Amino acid sequence: MNTKQLSSAINLMGFDSLYQQKSSYPKDNAQMNLEGRTHFADDATLKYFGSRISSARHEADGLLFTIIESSFLDFENTKRGFRYAIFDIFGTAIHRLPVEEAFKTSDKARKALDIELASLDVAEHYKKALEDIAIKAERKAKQARELIGGIK
Repeated sequence: MNTKQLSSAINLMGFDSLYQQKSSYPKDNAQMNLEGRTHFADDATLKYFGSRISSARHEADGLLFTIIESSFLDFENTKRGFRYAIFDIFGTAIHRLPVEEAFKTSDKARKALDIELASLDVAEHYKKALEDIAIKAERKAKQARELIGGIK
């Protein structure tokens, strides 16, 4: 199944909305797309880590959202570096470059992100994520039935 078919199926099933271009400003685009999914791009989180979002865009037909940010690399806040993060539609960080591996330029971070995206098996990721959702739902349903059985 290619990403277009997968994104259509996920969208039809109503699991979560697909990512899309919501603003031409990277920070606003990230905040609008990730709102309710993760706190990664919230103002308070960005301020705490001294982060600035330089790029934010959807990938893989809206199934992924990528961010390139610059942030402080040390506790004295004297050095900055660029790193990337990739999120699925559930707000799960599929890959987040550690601070220790940050790049000196956004171009280098973008190239590394593109390599990571090319190696990512999106269909396999969603197969596992959806299986986890199914297992959790079955567990909850079993607990609910047990609770119902105990109600008199």
